[in-house]
Amino acid sequence: MSLALQTFSTVKDANAALQAAGTRYLGGGTLVVRAANEGDVSTSSLVRVTDPG
Repeated sequence: MSLALQTFSTVKDANAALQAAGTRYLGGGTLVVRAANEGDVSTSSLVRVTDPG
């Protein structure tokens, strides 16, 4: 299983990327990395924002 990490500078761009199936937001307090490490194959891509403000 491969897991892609996409980084965006704006929330608007990240939100557009989150419309794709299998994409999850990576932020503080999320359990998405834990799930991936445990073998959850429903996530294929992680999205993060460098400046959420």
